[in-house]
Amino acid sequence: MVDIRSDREHDCALTLIVPGDSEA
Repeated sequence: MVDIRSDREHDCALTLIVPGDSEA
């Protein structure tokens, strides 16, 4: 199950680890 809220939180973590991927 992938909730929008969880997805947003996960995206934030990914941005911290790999800045640019979320920006692209």
